[in-house]
Amino acid sequence: MKRENNLTNIDETAMLTFLTETKNGEFGVISTTASQLPRIEVRREDAAEPVYYYSFQ
Repeated sequence: MKRENNLTNIDETAMLTFLTETKNGEFGVISTTASQLPRIEVRREDAAEPVYYYSFQ
């Protein structure tokens, strides 16, 4: 299942943090500002399509 989150009217200097999990169960964090990423795709390694899209407009 693919979900799309469109975040509008977000401050471009806002710090965004995403929690990620690797195939072997380890966790990691991706941090960035909204201005640096127009869009981020989060996908499972075995998935043909991204699981989540985060779009900044």
